[in-house]
Amino acid sequence: MRGDAGYFAALEKALAGLAGVERVRTRPGTGSVLLFHRSDPAGIATFAEDGGLFLLRGNGEGRPPLRTAIQSAFRALDRRTRQATRGEIDVPTIAFCILVGLSLYQIARGNFVAPAWYTSLWYGVSIFQRSSEQSVHHAEGENDHG
Repeated sequence: MRGDAGYFAALEKALAGLAGVERVRTRPGTGSVLLFHRSDPAGIATFAEDGGLFLLRGNGEGRPPLRTAIQSAFRALDRRTRQATRGEIDVPTIAFCILVGLSLYQIARGNFVAPAWYTSLWYGVSIFQRSSEQSVHHAEGENDHG
């Protein structure tokens, strides 16, 4: 709603009538709202959401770290890959094949000096070994609980 002066005027009026709100300052150009209040922030958020005014987002607290978000995305991709291939292929196996393939390609091109071929090979084997160890631990955990 940034830039919509009419929306922000109506928003100021709606929020100013809310119990505990002392003053409302909006800036349509930046899409910002500043509330001076002596009330429960959760109540203001509920009022705004229920009235279709806006959704209140936190300042990042409670949001998972980037590493967790990336891990979740890879887990979801791995799950979909396993489902699509009926458990035959997973993401670590794909990474292993790509990295080993890149290594072989570099070797075939005679690129023995550059670190790319052996770095790719090392990472590919490491990923494969870690995924194999995790699969064994995961399977053992299923047997213990299943």
